[in-house]
Amino acid sequence: ECCGGSSPAAAALPRQRSQGNMPQQNCYNCSCGRPDCAPVKKVRYVQPARRQPCKPVSCYKPPEVEFQGDSVYKTSFNADPATIVCNARPLPIPPRNNLAMAPGCLEQNTVTSLSYPGYNNVERQKPILPTGNQMIAPGPIQEVTTTRHDYVAKTTPKRSKIIPEGHIRSASAPFEKQTVNKLSYGSPDMVHFTPAKSCKPIRHYTRSEVPMDSETTAKLSYPPVCPAPKEDHPWAKRAGYQPPCIPMEHDTTYKK
Repeated sequence: ECCGGSSPAAAALPRQRSQGNMPQQNCYNCSCGRPDCAPVKKVRYVQPARRQPCKPVSCYKPPEVEFQGDSVYKTSFNADPATIVCNARPLPIPPRNNLAMAPGCLEQNTVTSLSYPGYNNVERQKPILPTGNQMIAPGPIQEVTTTRHDYVAKTTPKRSKIIPEGHIRSASAPFEKQTVNKLSYGSPDMVHFTPAKSCKPIRHYTRSEVPMDSETTAKLSYPPVCPAPKEDHPWAKRAGYQPPCIPMEHDTTYKK
């Protein structure tokens, strides 16, 4: 067996045995590493054929057989136009007029005339009208009326009306010069006038004679921290920038 029968490809190959010498078998992708088991045939990947899609081909093909001219509509209505009009719809039945005049004359004996017959032999009673209220008597009007009789004219003379005078009137005497406003707000004598002292405090800064304490709460709470001397680490130093010693070319892409 090829490769001692350990390879699955070798197990899949058919075994060919004969009475004479065994023919040499071909090893496919053998990884045993033996010198007498060298691959003779190379294996390569073969792309399978592309599967045809199940989608129908969208290609219109005109029909070879012509359309029939006899459609359902033509087959159903293939009669004469006059016959279609007669048989399609029945004639309308118009309603008759219900209001018709009677041929005979109306009777004179109605329900009202039979229920309330006339009384020919009885005289009709005259209405009782109320007597009219006459405000003016038929005789001459009397001069002495009730008002004149009760309210006799007075003999005393009538007193003249007392009309109050208007509130706005001019005074006969001249106005006084010494008014309340003038006496209250007189012009002061500035020679002997002493102005009142203002109660407003004087805005003047006076420096304190006692020096301020330098030991504040912030200084006592956060004392200064003295950093330790920095150690030298030569392995952590970075190389400085060194400018190039070769000059740049003058022929640039833009110039060319």
